[in-house]
Amino acid sequence: MSFAFRKIAVPLAMLSFLTLALFGFAGMTYAADGSMQGGCPFSTMGASLCPPSALPGAIHHLLAYQSFLNVPVNSGVTALIAALLFAISAAFAFSFHPPLRKIPIFIYYDPPLFTSQDKKIKRWLSLFENSPSH
Repeated sequence: MSFAFRKIAVPLAMLSFLTLALFGFAGMTYAADGSMQGGCPFSTMGASLCPPSALPGAIHHLLAYQSFLNVPVNSGVTALIAALLFAISAAFAFSFHPPLRKIPIFIYYDPPLFTSQDKKIKRWLSLFENSPSH
């Protein structure tokens, strides 16, 4: 196995496993009467361990995941995990699309247009400026 293939295949396999482990409860579908479609995969020895509807099924899945990790999840840890996920997703997003750079502000000076009448008046006034009459 080449190094480049390992560099791609290993994270892809880890990502697929973690996706199934974290979001596997979304694949469990329930019928309108509350029973699991396709039968309960956890039924052994005549006793069904499946939750009766979708919400208890999701809670059961998350509690099983919590007990698997044996990590107490309280509001502080949940907030920390949410903040870390947000920071990682922001870093991932900005690695592909950097934030907008500061746009330089250009100040254009557009001098007013002079008409021939303005030029005539200025010329006439300039004659008085250097005249001996004042």
